[in-house]
Amino acid sequence: MNIKTLSEKIHHSNRYGIFFEMGAGIGISHNLMKYPGASSTVHSVHSLYSKEAYKDHFKLPQDEVAPRAVSKGYCDIVIENTKLPKEVNFILVSSFQLPEEPSETKHGWIGYYSTDGQGVRFYHLSFPPKMSRKEAIEEVALTGLNIINANNQHCLYSSYIDRVENRTDLILDLTLQAFTSSPDKNKLAMFRPTEKDSWEASRIETSLRSKDNIVVYKGSFNPWHAGHQHTMENSVKLYPEEHTTQALSISIDTYGKGEITADGLLKRLNSLRSLGYPVIVITKPYFSDLTELILEKVKGTLFLAMGDDVMDKVIAMNDSYIFSHEKVSAVVVRRHTNGENNYNQIPGVMFIDEEPKPISSTGIRNQNQN
Repeated sequence: MNIKTLSEKIHHSNRYGIFFEMGAGIGISHNLMKYPGASSTVHSVHSLYSKEAYKDHFKLPQDEVAPRAVSKGYCDIVIENTKLPKEVNFILVSSFQLPEEPSETKHGWIGYYSTDGQGVRFYHLSFPPKMSRKEAIEEVALTGLNIINANNQHCLYSSYIDRVENRTDLILDLTLQAFTSSPDKNKLAMFRPTEKDSWEASRIETSLRSKDNIVVYKGSFNPWHAGHQHTMENSVKLYPEEHTTQALSISIDTYGKGEITADGLLKRLNSLRSLGYPVIVITKPYFSDLTELILEKVKGTLFLAMGDDVMDKVIAMNDSYIFSHEKVSAVVVRRHTNGENNYNQIPGVMFIDEEPKPISSTGIRNQNQN
């Protein structure tokens, strides 16, 4: 639905709410008020741009350290401290960082509480750096209106949603649905195993704030085996650990093997959880897709770990140009069944030897099926 249709549909529903819109979120209520009937939907709109105004509105101590403006915590405090008049049945709060510069990250949160829906949910949106500020503001407005219309009943409101949370935790199944069914083919998020036998999702920038480099081992890992472990353990030895993040990566589109469903992705994540590595999930299949998304965020070098059979595919798919980038290197495992391939013509490629007994995920799957 377009914005006009959505706005008119909301005006004819029983939604009646309070809006707190900070950081380029003002388009949500603005669009509602563009069309007749807004008085039946909008109780009040607040724009608390400064932290002083935010603390003053909620009567918080001025010396209290407020959470970062662009955060779930900031939105949660707004919802927690807003008293609803009897006739009001929802609160929507938005907070976004949408710089004009194409090199800077554009992202933010929409928090929605409904008295007759699914409680409190927080939706994190990430926009491509090349997207203009105007386009991002329009997407925020459209997403917010879709959330009001659906009243938190599902999460597929926007292809730019990459995380869904409630007050205490990540709503993993909805987050994975947002990834696997998204038409946006430039999506990336990092999932970290937690002590609670689950996962947390975060922006990859969070992991790279204290690290210059990242080692990424991309594959299907279906299943994980000793050869994978050997590759990862030996790859990370080549780089200073105190400056390097380690991660696995899975693509939703598995190139020639079909696309992973939300349930399939959850099973794959859970099978890797005990390893302790964070897992980067992307929507596109190629190494060039992965490097394009990560290079926007890493300060130092992106090291790609792979077997020489995978390097053969990289070359066959004309993806080897990625190694001409000064910030991209590779660790290639020589497989004893694959001859002595030599990639000296590709800059920045280093080699390690595989274990004496080569193994593959495909071979294990075939054995299990027999």
